[in-house]
Amino acid sequence: MEFDRLVQVRLSMPGAQKSEFGPGYLVAPRLVLTAAHVLGDARGPKPGTVTVCRPAPYTADTAGGQETAAPGLGTHFRATVRWYRKDDAVDAVLVDIHDAPQTADLSTQALGTTRTTL
Repeated sequence: MEFDRLVQVRLSMPGAQKSEFGPGYLVAPRLVLTAAHVLGDARGPKPGTVTVCRPAPYTADTAGGQETAAPGLGTHFRATVRWYRKDDAVDAVLVDIHDAPQTADLSTQALGTTRTTL
């Protein structure tokens, strides 16, 4: 696992005081794989706004004792569900990130191996 590909996927639902969230994995520069139960149930995704961010590590400010986010991390980008499946066999969703900066160091992630028999 490449830890720089870990992201947080968040669902903000209309009228809800808190967002639902869970981990995700960047499989391409703008495509995130996460668990479908983070965004919905067997009936489909719940209504609301989906966002993706890289979790911001916090560092203590020795002068004031207050924690601050590292610059450039923790920014939330809107995302759209592109594929969703939640059933007894699969619990997965792919979300497409809007307006995220292109990241040259995040090439497409291989998710398995191809086997051929001659």
